[in-house]
Amino acid sequence: MAGINLVDNKISAFVMAIIGIAIVLAIGLLVMGEIKTSQYETDSSIEDILARNDTNTTFVTIAGVDGSAVSISSVVNGTQTISSANYAFTPSLGSIAFITAIGDEWNGTRVNVTYSFTNHSDASYSLAKNITNLAKVPTWIGILITVALAFIVLSYFYGRAR
Repeated sequence: MAGINLVDNKISAFVMAIIGIAIVLAIGLLVMGEIKTSQYETDSSIEDILARNDTNTTFVTIAGVDGSAVSISSVVNGTQTISSANYAFTPSLGSIAFITAIGDEWNGTRVNVTYSFTNHSDASYSLAKNITNLAKVPTWIGILITVALAFIVLSYFYGRAR
């Protein structure tokens, strides 16, 4: 009777170990995701663009940046600063459009736009790639690999305990 309880305890311990390993891996992936989003860097740029009424002009520097949050510091024509009432800025697109009737005097002129945006740092980019690649693996393959590794590790320790 004592032998049966001992076997049940070993099986329970084995199952609990696998569950523990799975929890640690899941928490690790969550932490990697949080670190990725906290590793953005703030950069700034100045672009010389052609002011066009009611037409969005996307800033070249950030055209390929993922999820950039952009803010305009200044829009200058020569030495004259253009008021923000003269243009519409769309942060999600990283673009600027001069407003008809308000910004008519600037339409067709060259202006310098100084703006800032968030960008992936090297660490953020690396983590994003790792997370993306891990997400591509079907869930059941991840579970099989986890169970196999847990079985190998636990078998090693089980063999040493005997």
